[in-house]
Amino acid sequence: FPLPGATEIFAQLNANRHCINSITMSTPVEPDDKHKDNAEVAADALDAFRDGIKPSEEGRFQDIRIRMDTTDLGRAAWHGLAASQAHSNWKGVGFQKTCFEMIMYPELIKNEGIATVIEYGPFTGAAMCYMAEQVKMGLDDPDKSPKFIGIDLVLKYIHPKCWEHAERLGITFQEGNTAHAMELFAKLKETMPKPWLIVEDAHYNCQNVLEAFDAFSEPGDYMIVEDCNSDYLQAFIDTLPSAKERWEYEQENEVCRLKSEQVRNLCVKYKDEGRYLVDSKYQDMFGFNVHKGRNSILRRMK
Repeated sequence: FPLPGATEIFAQLNANRHCINSITMSTPVEPDDKHKDNAEVAADALDAFRDGIKPSEEGRFQDIRIRMDTTDLGRAAWHGLAASQAHSNWKGVGFQKTCFEMIMYPELIKNEGIATVIEYGPFTGAAMCYMAEQVKMGLDDPDKSPKFIGIDLVLKYIHPKCWEHAERLGITFQEGNTAHAMELFAKLKETMPKPWLIVEDAHYNCQNVLEAFDAFSEPGDYMIVEDCNSDYLQAFIDTLPSAKERWEYEQENEVCRLKSEQVRNLCVKYKDEGRYLVDSKYQDMFGFNVHKGRNSILRRMK
């Protein structure tokens, strides 16, 4: 083990098997210019330990530095889940969510009293319609349902059924670019009620959305970064029929893998105050990191 004091990390493994360390990571990452290598990730865990943050003492809200970069769900299971997304639909309109996201999102929105949901990358709009309808049905007073805003570069892929039901479900679709997230959030803060849930599912310019969230979020706001679970990403590629398609998605997935590091960097930036913590109630609802995002359901605490 390359780090001094590493025995301190190993001592914690008996208390919590999800402590980060560079030997037990299920998918080692080769050092390069884009990704942290295992020793750097382990250094974050050691830094957290020296700050007095111990995995065995972590509750629902957890410091990202002591969360392992892996998942309880094996690669073979992710193959089936990736393929089954073809059956996810709202009123016959498909959307790319697994059964885990279909349950987790409405629960988080209802339980945490989310007033505004802002999603980058709604695609057909069906996933947003599904979430809005599930939340509305689960509330004692449907009139208190949150507002939903779906933002995409172009809106030509929004299905006619989603446009038809948008007003009833409290959904607004609008054109926008993640590169201008800061300007958009500044405007929305004046008009849209808190707490917010920001969903980043556009993949590109994730860093801009994270910075805008940091600038305009308040305690109780959430951000979820989708599609940064490397096991899911590889499983999805494996389901594609042609080498051309697999190559194209591999280029996009390289961007998605980078998102995981960007989320971690945001949390570590404010490690001393604990501004952002992973909400394990939703991140681990079906097992450790059994979600298309990995350690990417963040709540602003301070």
